Amino acid sequence: MERAPIQIFPELFIGKYKRGLFEGRSPMLIKSVMARCPYTILAELSVYEALKKMEVYNIHHLPVVQEQQIVGLISERDIKLVMALSRAVGFPEDVEVGKICSQEPYIVNENESLAEVTRQMAENRHDCALIIDEADNFVGIFTNVDACRCLSLL
Repeated sequence: MERAPIQIFPELFIGKYKRGLFEGRSPMLIKSVMARCPYTILAELSVYEALKKMEVYNIHHLPVVQEQQIVGLISERDIKLVMALSRAVGFPEDVEVGKICSQEPYIVNENESLAEVTRQMAENRHDCALIIDEADNFVGIFTNVDACRCLSLL
């Protein structure tokens, strides 16, 4: 039995898109599949406060901000590593988020194509992309889990 053509997210088939199968269709934008996320954490707050916020909102990544600018990204994995180090070698447990966060998070505009964002994430091994609007305001996040959700709809 022949399968019906996929109608959901056809733009995910990047190679076919480039060959013209979906010619005339606009590429899917990252803003249509990102998780709207108003949560951030101040760089001077402790890793415990970041972990508490992650638990309350059931999230695994937090953009780190200083003076309303994104300066980094902290993940639940980063925090658990710090806590393990603190138990093993006496690393300070109440370290500030800004001192241990990733300093160069992957940041993209909300009008970037889903195909380009996922390509960059795979190529550069990013766990997530932070999404900003035209005024450079943080508006959302797109994670590897979100990418898997998109693929599951195919």
